[in-house]
Order: sequence, then C-alpha cells, then structure tokens
Amino acid sequence: MEKSRNIIITVSSICLILVWLLSASPRQLNAQDPNHVAVVVRLDEEEVVTQCVAFNEEQISGYDALRRSGLSVTAGFDAQGGTICQIDGVGCPADNCFCQCKGGQDCIYWSYWHQVGDSWEYARVGATTYKVSDKEVEGWSWGPGTISQAIEPPAVTFEEVCDSLGSSEMGVPMEESTSSGNWLQYVLFGGILGLFALALVYSQIRSKSR
Repeated sequence: MEKSRNIIITVSSICLILVWLLSASPRQLNAQDPNHVAVVVRLDEEEVVTQCVAFNEEQISGYDALRRSGLSVTAGFDAQGGTICQIDGVGCPADNCFCQCKGGQDCIYWSYWHQVGDSWEYARVGATTYKVSDKEVEGWSWGPGTISQAIEPPAVTFEEVCDSLGSSEMGVPMEESTSSGNWLQYVLFGGILGLFALALVYSQIRSKSR
C-alpha cells in the first residue's frame, strides 16, 4: 500500500512539472528569439522602403536578408557570385544587370551598403558573400555611381526599423518561430495523460492483488 502511494505521489509530481512546462509561453520554450536585420532600400529620390527581417540562423548573407524582406528581387549569377539587378521592379533584367551603364560614364545600378556606427559604408564584397548578424542595418540604393562610390541610402537606425515588430516583420513568420514550442506542448500533454493512465492501471492491479 505504501509503495503504491509513493508511486502515485511521484507520478503526480512529474505531472505537475509537465503542466508547468505546458503553461510556459512558446517564446520561453524556444532556445532563443529570432535575430533581426534592418533593410533599407532607396528606390529613387522620393521613395524609400524599410523592412525588419527576422532570421533564426546566427548569420545570413546580405542577399538572403534582401530576399527575405518581401520585396521582389532579381539577381544575376556568374562565377564571381551574384549581382542584384532589380528590386521591387526598379533596375535591369537578370540577363543584362548593368543595362544602364555606358562606357566612360557613371553607371546607374544598385549599390550595396552597410551601416557602420552612424554612417553608411560602401560594400567591399558582394551581397552573396557578405554575412549579416543580429541588429545590423543593410542598405541598397538605385542611382548613378562608380565601382567604389554611389548615392547613399538615407540615414535610418536599426531601432527605427525594428523596434515596432509585428505584422510588418518579414523573413521568419511569427507562427514559424513558435512552431517548435507548439510541438513540444502536444508531446507534454500526451505525456501527462499517459502517466495518469499508468498510475490508474497500476493502482487497480495492486488493489486486485491484495
């Protein structure tokens, strides 16, 4: 009798722990929240688009950050890597990425930028190569320039783009970021039911054996 009571107490304690885990929010069940990068796209002198892009990886490429922003992106690829040809309908086709470049004159193309401190820095490597980490700001600007300088995107901080996260957040949908938590909740719930069932069966067997 005493042994049966101890087993029931132990099972009940385990169930209480599982109930506590089940009541935890999906964010608490996940190892960590998604990372975020701010993407700033200067389409022309009057139109600028910003997006806060979420990602679960430790780092992603600048190209992936742009692609996950929700804007339509056309890129051209060769042995040297990828080149952004068109963003949100502005630019050139993939088979002629520098269609607005003339010999001996400035090109009109998509220049790539990283925000360092309070200023923009012209990218030294392509977006498919450059790695972006949490809380960084990426910039793109359509306009005339050379291989080393062009028109900067407007000054925008990470906080201005990503502080108000919600339905406008791109990249990793909120329901995707919590899917592992929902899956774990189902497993825990099934475990609770299973332990209660085992405790009841064991109690009945002990009762009949006396």
